[in-house]
Amino acid sequence: MFILFEKFTNNNEEVEITYNSIETLYLYLYGYNPEYTYRWTTIDNINLAILYIVTLLIALTSAYLSFSCKWGGTVNNIIIRLFFAFIAFMFGPLYLVYYFIFNYIGNMC
Repeated sequence: MFILFEKFTNNNEEVEITYNSIETLYLYLYGYNPEYTYRWTTIDNINLAILYIVTLLIALTSAYLSFSCKWGGTVNNIIIRLFFAFIAFMFGPLYLVYYFIFNYIGNMC
């Protein structure tokens, strides 16, 4: 899918191309080394867009589950629930693990 190309330099100026975390994860998933520079094809850009959408859906699901949880009826304050929903949005997959442990083991929600 990727086309590996060499870094061309002008007057001994090196061009440093860095990938963000999603692009690095994508390169690792397909077995490529993120230390090299690749030319992205259309399919790669579509796959990256799908990864961004899945990441957003995981974060939104975590925020919704956090907001809908009232910890056994003990918390009815909307500010606290919004705060924990924001924290869950920021730590999406980690909160899903936390929610799974406390929902199925502790039965708190």
